[in-house]
Amino acid sequence: MTTLTPYYEQSTTCPLCQETFQTTKIRTRFVHFSGRDEDFCPRYTVLEYNPLLYHIHHCPTCHFSFSEETSSYFFPTSTTKIQELMNNQNKDYCSTRTYDQAIDLFHLAIECGKIKRETDLVIGGYYLRLAWIYRLLNQPEQERVVLLKTIQHYCAAYQKGENKSTKMTDVRLLYVIGEIYRRLEMYKEAVQYFSKVVEKKRETKDVKLVEMARDQWYSARQASKMLATSV
Repeated sequence: MTTLTPYYEQSTTCPLCQETFQTTKIRTRFVHFSGRDEDFCPRYTVLEYNPLLYHIHHCPTCHFSFSEETSSYFFPTSTTKIQELMNNQNKDYCSTRTYDQAIDLFHLAIECGKIKRETDLVIGGYYLRLAWIYRLLNQPEQERVVLLKTIQHYCAAYQKGENKSTKMTDVRLLYVIGEIYRRLEMYKEAVQYFSKVVEKKRETKDVKLVEMARDQWYSARQASKMLATSV
């Protein structure tokens, strides 16, 4: 009897060179979810079976790094610039991955996305997932740097309305922005964004998210007061 392995191969087509290749994924039965942080960072009981490690696809032919969120359109000259960037990339990321390899891939996907002029929503999503990985590795300094970049792109995405054509609702995006500000101890901004979520309560069916925003609004207010009295 053949023993079922935690991994399987998935066929994927590179949007840049159109080559089809096999990339590794984790079988859902081996993914043991244990909870989420307030910014939706997923937690798993077995760290090596974390789907975040395989969120980014890496083409072994042209070395373009992308995800399911990557659009198929490439701006003129962007393909040449991406090829130049990836010219020295010859590592194999199509098999099982370490956390360090996942970090490398998120950085590559971010660079490719910026050259390709991907939306701020997509780039922000890459940064957020990268921050989660740093958190799981207990690297708070790197996490903070990446969360600051997440904020920049998510705020820009909201201002442009980039989420309107996606599954990311206004209230969810506003909540995540507020929660990141809270984690960065930027409490004034956190309170502002949590308030925006509560103000939109009649526009959403996600009652739980509105309640979470209320709780985090209170948490940010209390932390702000404590910070003020300690100065």
